[in-house]
Amino acid sequence: MDSKIKKIIAREGLIIIGIIVIGLLTFHIGASGVERYKNKFWKEAITKKEEFRKLTNDDQGEAHRQYMEQWSTSPGQATFREYGLGVYIVYYLQFIGFWLLRLGYPFYWLIRFIIWAVKMLKQK
Repeated sequence: MDSKIKKIIAREGLIIIGIIVIGLLTFHIGASGVERYKNKFWKEAITKKEEFRKLTNDDQGEAHRQYMEQWSTSPGQATFREYGLGVYIVYYLQFIGFWLLRLGYPFYWLIRFIIWAVKMLKQK
């Protein structure tokens, strides 16, 4: 195999690995931040309510499960209003990390193609 082809393969492999690592880190940082805010809101807002304290242990566990399921899909609700910009940032970091993992490399190729096409059109 030609050394130029080996260099191209090595470069593209490193780019793919880099996109995957950045996507995973972004998703992990966002997901752990979201989980931290969810637990903080649960402890501060929900468990201190009188209605919650009256529930049995099984009902409290069920309420916690339902809360955790609903929270992750509702960015405009009370938790986000309560904690402001910080929770939005970690929520969207998680979102960006997910899509970077899914579409990062194809998007990179699209940008590379556009740059290449512009260069080709500028040539005389």
